[in-house]
Formats: sequence, C-alpha cells, structure tokens
Amino acid sequence: MLPRCEPFRMEASADYVQFVEELLRALLTVRHASVEVAPEFKRLKYKLALADALFDLCRHSVSASLDALALFSAVEEELGKRMCNAKIVLLLNQLDREADAEDYATPCGLSAKRLHLQNPDIPTQPWWTLKDPRLPGWIRQLGQSAVAKRIRSDLWRCVAKEPGAFDDSANDWYFVGSRHRWTGLNLMHSARGGWQRWCSSCARETCERLRWRMDLNYTLWDELRGAIRGANYPPPMYVNFYALAPGAHIIPHLGNDLRLTVHLALSVPARNQSRIRVADKTVNYTRTGQLLVFDDAYDHEVWNDAESIRYVLGMTIWHPELLKSVARGHRLLPPVPQHNFALCWRGKTGFKTDLLAVCRGRVLCNRTKGA
Repeated sequence: MLPRCEPFRMEASADYVQFVEELLRALLTVRHASVEVAPEFKRLKYKLALADALFDLCRHSVSASLDALALFSAVEEELGKRMCNAKIVLLLNQLDREADAEDYATPCGLSAKRLHLQNPDIPTQPWWTLKDPRLPGWIRQLGQSAVAKRIRSDLWRCVAKEPGAFDDSANDWYFVGSRHRWTGLNLMHSARGGWQRWCSSCARETCERLRWRMDLNYTLWDELRGAIRGANYPPPMYVNFYALAPGAHIIPHLGNDLRLTVHLALSVPARNQSRIRVADKTVNYTRTGQLLVFDDAYDHEVWNDAESIRYVLGMTIWHPELLKSVARGHRLLPPVPQHNFALCWRGKTGFKTDLLAVCRGRVLCNRTKGA
C-alpha cells in the first residue's frame, strides 16, 4: 500500500485531473520496476521506485519525506553500500538533520551545504556577481530603472489581460504542495516551440528585448554539446513571469546544469519578506529592478512570508563557460513558435537586411516594416 501523501488541496476539477495523472505516473513507475526487472531484484527496485515517487510527489509532507528516507535507507541496506544519492541529502536537510546530511555526503565527496549537480567540467559557484565579466552586459541593463519599469508594465498587462495564462505550474505540487501557489506565464520554453503567443499580445516589449540574445538561444545546443564531456541532454531553457503566492515556500530542490538562472524583481513584498536561498547563502528580494544571478544546479529554496504576491521575471541563460565554444559574433535566428498568430522578426545591426520575416508551420508572418 502506498503511504498517504497529505495535504493535497483540490481547488478545481482541472487540479484533480492533473493530480490523478501525476499519481498514475508514479504508480506506473512502481509497476514498471516490479514487472520489468529480473526477479531477484524486484523487491529492491520496487522500494527504490516507490522512494523516488514519494520524493517527487509528496516531499512537502513531513510524513511522506520520512517514508521516502526510510525506503532509500532500506535500499542501501540491501545493497550493502551507500548510493551517494543527492535526494537523501536533500531529505535530511529538509528534515533539519544537518549533521546526518553532512555525515552522509562527506564520504561521497559531496557537500551537504553546497550540494549541486553541475557538470564537473564547468567551473561552478552558486551565486554570480553582476560585475563578473563572464556575464553578458545586457543582463545588467535589465536592472536599469526605466527598463525594469517597462518590463513590469508588460507583467501588469499580462496579469490584467491574461490572468488564466499563469498556469505554468507543473512543478508546484512537487515543491509547494498545492496548485496555484507557484505559477508562471511562459514567454519562452525550449520544449514548447520557443517564444510563445504572449509575445504578440501582452508582453511585446519584454520579448523584443530578449528574443535575439544568443545566451537565450536554445537552438545552439547541437553546437554546444561537444564542448563539455557528458553533456548528453540540453537543460530546459525558458523565460517566465513568475508569481509566488503569499505564504508559499518552495522546498529545497536541484535544478539543471549547463545554465544559469536570472531573476529580475518586478513586484516584491515590503520589509524583505520574500527571499531565496542558494547553497549556503540567502538573499532577500528588496526592490523593483533588483537582479539576482545564480546557478540553479545547486540546492535552493524560496519563501514568500508576506500577504502579497511576489513577481519576478525569471530566465535561464547558457552557462558562460559553454558559450566560449561559440565563435565571437555568431548568431542563429531564434526559432519561430508553433502558434497561429501574427509575428514579425525585425533584424538588428549586422544582419544583411534590416527586416527579416521567418515563417514556419502555421505562423502568419507580416513583411510590412514596423508591423
């Protein structure tokens, strides 16, 4: 019998459907482990699959976290050795068992306080200063007062015109424990066809400012993958308006390697009531225009202790060490989204023409200058 996973607050029928889908995924994982492996390993694989399912779906619950930890420990006992599983370190830290986390991590060559999954061939650090010469200059420009205000205007326009678009919350059950607590409006996503339709409606200026940046161009993967050993899969790349609900806590988790994360604060609670911890350093969100750059391959978590929503523009960029392999001045056209809406790509200085219209799929392209 599966241990109970509580609390789950079903606020709408759509929430219930998604919960059932995720639970079925977890159950199918367990079933696969019990059916597809050799008989002598069935019990071990079953326990490991169940521990993973509890970790993924129920870790916001203390009782489920304890159950997951017990299952991981049982697997290690049967193996007769330590798996050096980063999930165990996360669970121990989440349960305030920091000494146990350190005892587990140290023999594995891990750091319980600076746990990360960054590729070993890339120089790594949890926090990046804006003065770091490896960061592109356009990131610093986002923090300029006038620029931040224009991006915030796009945010408010999207909140007013498209409130239902803040539904990019596939992970909020995993990390928050309830739907609609950590949501986002997705402006660009590498797995969803690139730049999204909001770029032609409520977020035109934000998208226009960002869409040509090489650091955001996920189509560079085929060119970048050979630069780093073991880089077999691209990390998800995205640009989002993120909303974190009052009282929400995103529990500790690990992101993806080969990229950095940038947060531009757009509307943050007063009196430093919202904060983010990456590795062993916590930083408060303090003002509109504040810029934070961090490596989300490190263990990190976020709090909003206020009674108002925290909004940020969040985006991922290629890790600067990866982009060293790309020839200076090289640019690839950003992909056109697979949506049916009018969109015109305007050329920049250095292109052979001053106007580029790229058509693909059902996208309608307008070649009229200024459209």
